[in-house]
Order: sequence, then structure tokens, then C-alpha cells
Amino acid sequence: MTGKARACGGWVIVASAISFLVFTFVYLYFFQTDALTVSQHILSGRKTHYDRTVGAVIITAVLFLLQTVVALLMKWRQELHAFSYFPSLLLLLFVTSVSCQIDKGFSWGAWIWAAPLAIVLYAAFYAFAQKVLPFGHLSADGLFSPAVCLNVFLLVLMFFLTVRLANDNRDFHHRARAERLLNTGRIDEGLEECRQVERPDTNMTMLYAYGLTRKRQLGDRLFSCPVVHSSAALMPDSPRVTTLLLPEKKILRYRKDKDVWLCSLLMDKDLDKFAGEIGRIYDLKGQLPRHYAEALTLYTRTKASPKVVWKSPAVETDYEDFVLLRRKAAVSKADKRRLKDRFKNTYWFYYYSSV
Repeated sequence: MTGKARACGGWVIVASAISFLVFTFVYLYFFQTDALTVSQHILSGRKTHYDRTVGAVIITAVLFLLQTVVALLMKWRQELHAFSYFPSLLLLLFVTSVSCQIDKGFSWGAWIWAAPLAIVLYAAFYAFAQKVLPFGHLSADGLFSPAVCLNVFLLVLMFFLTVRLANDNRDFHHRARAERLLNTGRIDEGLEECRQVERPDTNMTMLYAYGLTRKRQLGDRLFSCPVVHSSAALMPDSPRVTTLLLPEKKILRYRKDKDVWLCSLLMDKDLDKFAGEIGRIYDLKGQLPRHYAEALTLYTRTKASPKVVWKSPAVETDYEDFVLLRRKAAVSKADKRRLKDRFKNTYWFYYYSSV
């Protein structure tokens, strides 16, 4: 190979390497940090923690080293140099395909047959491409030459497949991110992650309640986010309510918290017991947390002989508006949407919504 040919081939190698290194580091650092944090923490027996920067650098370096070895062993034609990155991207896909059930234990899943099959097909394609594919010698003279553009295109295609096939479950990523933030004391950011989930979930309900308890805002904000209709979701006491990163003892220390107790009654819709308990904990003549005021208004208005009579003109006005709009919502989809838009963050909406 002449010096000029080697120089032209160098453009392909450099462009491919830069594309791979930038994609891999950015993907790991910005998009897969939470999944990798969960994976390392659980697979190490909850003894080690993933470092975002160090992890991204090390994994990127290892994958690039693997590509270098593959490129030395398999002499891909210049036009197909991008395929020397396939084993590295396959390994990257394996690393980022974290199961949403990883807290139940590691499983190879489909990888037990998919990985060997991919390697066999890769080797077969290598043999086919080297001898059969009718490529001429595409020019590689310059950064935007045909050979460089072809290789970058093939890499982008493999990048796209890697991203699409990895774990992209939004709820799992929100949960992992919320736990990481809450565990490091970034409570407001953790709560915002919990609010991103559109449908109630036992684990996210527990995390949201924990964050609010830390901020002493449970009675004011618990029902401002979709939560499940059971107080069992407040504590990690069952296989359906667990943590990935956050130590369970941090949550369990609030088991006897007064607001956790009162909100557990509200989640179970036990207004009679709630009315009997709240007077022992709060001064009913003073200002109450928002959801407690809503619950007492609902209790007073729906019980023939209430144990507690509590009134607030402002809350009662809102409740009357809720009742009126709820009646209209029974026959009008537009009013149903207005009811949700206006009152979805209230205890009343939670109380009358489906389980």
C-alpha cells in the first residue's frame, strides 16, 4: 500500500474512531447512567456504586480497545471498516440492556442465544463481504470522501440500533434516577422524577411519599401526583414494593411518622378512622395541611353524623365546585377533562377515582 493510500485510509479510521468515541461516551454519560448505577449496585450485592464519569471513560476505553483488537485480527475492507466496531457495540448493547426486574436477580434472558448467533452471523458476513460484495475502491481522500461518508453512515445505523434495542423503559429510568437523586439528598429533583410517571406505580408512590416526608410536605402534596390506592405502597414491606438503590432503612425509619400514618388512612379511604385520629395529632382550630383539610371537608359533607365537624369557607367553596363539575363530568367528556385539569391534585379526585 502506498503512502497516499495509507493516508487516505487514515481518514476512514480517524472519522470512525471519533464518531464511536463521542457516541459511546455521550450515550453512557447522559443516557445510561441510572441504569448502569442500578446494575452495578445490585450485581455487587449492593456494596459498590457506579461513578458516572469514571464509568463512562472506562467502558468507552475498553470498547475502543476491543475494536482495535478486532481491526487487527479481521482485515475489513476500507469501505466496511465501520463493521470492526460491531463487537464493541454488541457488548455496549449487552451492558445497557439492564432488565427492569434486575432487583429480582440477574438473568441472561435472550442473550444466551442472541449473542452467539450475532457473532456467528458477524463472522459469516465478514467472509461474504471480503470475497463477494462488489465494492470497488471508493475514494477515501478527505474527511468527506465517499468511503468516509459510507463508514460514518454504517456507524450511525449501528448506533441507532444499539439505542433502540437497549433498555429504554421510561418508567424504569425515571425510577432509577429518582432513587439516585433521593439517595444523594437532591430531594426536589427526585420528586420531580417521580411526577414524570403518568400511571400510578407502587415503587414510585413509595419514593414520592418518602421525598415528601423528608420535606415535611406529605399532607400537602401526596395526592398532587398519581399514587396507587393502597397504603401498602408507603413502605417497602412486600415484594411489590422495593428499592433499587435507596437503602430501605432510610424509608423504614419514617414508619411511625405522624403524617405517614394519617396519609395511609387517606390512601385506604378510611375517613372515619382518619377523623378520629387527626384531632390527636393536629389542632383542628389551626391551619391544616391541604389534603387533611380536603379530607375533613369530604368527611363532614358525606357523613350523616360526623365525629368531627371542620369547616373552612375557602375549602368548602372548592369542594362545592368539585361536586358540581363531577356531576357534569358524568355526561360530558369536556367537563370530565375540566374536572381532571382543575382537581387532579386534590384528595377528592383521588377518593372518587377508580382503583
